[in-house]
Amino acid sequence: LARLNRRGTTLRGVGPGPAQIRGPIWIMPDATGAQLLGVSLTSHNSEYPEPLKVQADRARVAGNHITGSFNTICVLIGSQRTTHGVTIEGNRISHCGRHGKLDHLIYVQNSVGATVRWNLLTDHPGGWAVHLYPNADDTLIEHNVIDRNRGGVIFAGDDEEASDRNVVRDNAITYS
Repeated sequence: LARLNRRGTTLRGVGPGPAQIRGPIWIMPDATGAQLLGVSLTSHNSEYPEPLKVQADRARVAGNHITGSFNTICVLIGSQRTTHGVTIEGNRISHCGRHGKLDHLIYVQNSVGATVRWNLLTDHPGGWAVHLYPNADDTLIEHNVIDRNRGGVIFAGDDEEASDRNVVRDNAITYS
């Protein structure tokens, strides 16, 4: 488990191809503005199966290939606290949930103002490509290719909270 703890930290792949990371990364609340760029990420850690948890405001995840080696969520946003302004763009996110309906490629749990754009979200029979639950507000989901998943995008809430004022536009959602 690697934790990004400092404000403005950037973890970036260098060299001719993406850096291979085979363990979970958590972008912690104090890492406001942190970036994860140009890596190939998967988790082989059964205790922390999610490859990426984003808990910091204004974090940016771009140009990565993210997969799961377990039946899990690939990218979890805002599980420990409400995040603000997280951007997930230009990534290929695939193969996390293998069955059922509870594991998602991108799970926006507690967030305000997240942007999910220009991603390829594919090959995921275990859940939705993007799940907004229970309190994902003001999320923009645009220009993604969402293909061969159990479901495309779902908005949800519970007895106390709901996902409000979200926009889904200009995506290609196929074979869900």
